[in-house]
Amino acid sequence: MESIFRRLLNAGIGVASKTTKFAEGFINDLVEKGKLSEDDGRKFMEDFEREGEEQRQVFEKEMNAYIEKAMQKMDIPSREDFQRLEERISILERSQPGATQVNSIKP
Repeated sequence: MESIFRRLLNAGIGVASKTTKFAEGFINDLVEKGKLSEDDGRKFMEDFEREGEEQRQVFEKEMNAYIEKAMQKMDIPSREDFQRLEERISILERSQPGATQVNSIKP
């Protein structure tokens, strides 16, 4: 399930990248035609990229919260749950003489 959301996130990043390239080309055209100064064009692109980064961070945070909520609803253990269980098993194995030791459980 997480891979689906990861692909959606990557698709969104790809769209943002294409949008940035389009905006950069558009601004460069305006600068070349003299309709926008180089300083104004540079400032516009810096603001555009900063805003895009802020939006990406908000989107990623919301997506991560959604994934965690979905995993909780489906009762899927987290990586931390597995790590806690591995630690408990390790403690139990050390306390029981002759117990078979489990090296690692991969989630």
